Amino acid sequence: MSKVKIGLITDRDNWAFANHAKQLKKHLGEDFDFTIVSFDGCNKNADELHTHIKDCDILHFFWREIIPYIPLDRYKDKLLSTAVYDHLFLGERSIKKRKPIFHNFHYYVCSERLYEIYKQIDAYPDPIMIIEDGVDPDLFYPQNMERFERQDRPLKVGWVGNSKWSISIEDFKGFRTFVQPVVSELMKEGHPVEGIYADRVKKMIPHEEMVDYYATIDVLICMSKIEGTPDPVLEAMACGVPVISTDVGVVPQVLGEKQKEFVLKSRDEKALRDAIISLTNNREKLHELSMENMERIKDWYWAKQSRKFKTYFDQLIDEHR
Repeated sequence: MSKVKIGLITDRDNWAFANHAKQLKKHLGEDFDFTIVSFDGCNKNADELHTHIKDCDILHFFWREIIPYIPLDRYKDKLLSTAVYDHLFLGERSIKKRKPIFHNFHYYVCSERLYEIYKQIDAYPDPIMIIEDGVDPDLFYPQNMERFERQDRPLKVGWVGNSKWSISIEDFKGFRTFVQPVVSELMKEGHPVEGIYADRVKKMIPHEEMVDYYATIDVLICMSKIEGTPDPVLEAMACGVPVISTDVGVVPQVLGEKQKEFVLKSRDEKALRDAIISLTNNREKLHELSMENMERIKDWYWAKQSRKFKTYFDQLIDEHR
């Protein structure tokens, strides 16, 4: 019996959705015949995209904002699928505008928080299920762990992301508004801290090299206002790096009890400042948080998370037999 062919359409190569697609091919390749293609790689041309996906049985668009550019009449014989990985487009006008997508496409969401939000949107059918992101332990793993035993050095504070993401609207990632100013202020005041950032605006570090970056920091900061899944939090945990984070996305699902003490009660400079100073003054906590993170993240390895995609795709297939 031939495998069901699934087209995994991402926004661009070498970014988050492309990495997700590669993990599905890696872990579910024996179950499905995957074709991975990025819309950006097709020059954002629907005809060029069509040449790659025309023979697929299921078309899964990781980023739903690609869909309006696609002539869906071509794909009446396909199972159509998308997903929600963010907290965007939740205003009344945005919901109305995207109603055709959610009534023609099956979809899942990436967190319990998003599931509750989308269940409350009367204009849309409920999400089929929750499928959280995962992390690959072959790519993200502990290195240089002895650094946590050394207290005679600055606390190295990290941040990962694109600091210009939707910056014309608001600093949703919080790097320019909170992380950079707070760390700089603490350094000027003489606190033993140092900022080491992986900002894609400055330099794009290949995905497979990020493990070396995480080995240089003592704590990862996530100051996002909205997130589906802050992937750097999962990556840092797999590398044994403690985390300070706002209460976004899957953060309350993935963090253990000790780490939850460092989920900020408010998204402001004082809360971040207090959390960083707490770690500079209590360095023994770094080892405790590191150990907890490495244990907690095992349930989020892609080998396990990918099985949820199998359940999802199997359900789509069964419903349309």
